[in-house]
Amino acid sequence: MRPQRRRSIGEAETEWRAALVIDPDYSDALDKLSTDLIADNNFQGVIERLGTPRLAAQRTEQQYINLDLAYTQEGKLSESARALRDGINTYPDSLPLADQMGRKDEAAQVLEIAHARNASNSESEAH
Repeated sequence: MRPQRRRSIGEAETEWRAALVIDPDYSDALDKLSTDLIADNNFQGVIERLGTPRLAAQRTEQQYINLDLAYTQEGKLSESARALRDGINTYPDSLPLADQMGRKDEAAQVLEIAHARNASNSESEAH
């Protein structure tokens, strides 16, 4: 028995895209493709694929997380926050979405502390 060759991300993306040609709403393919696009740092590709209003009503938890990650990496923080909020509203018992949102809250708190320290340092240097 020969060991199976591991597929590259590019090969997997090709397969997921082919599946989506057959069924554009195939959620498993959208989950996997968007995850592969995140791994490829193709954040705009994730936004183009998942950010359409047509898909909004049927997004999975993973798609909301991937959309959040893509918006964040593209510097679109209000869209990122909206994706997480919409995800939590759609899946209120989702631990992965709550975890993702918790990381954002933690990051926001760290930024607030850093900004406060920076402002304090700037004031003391001015005197």
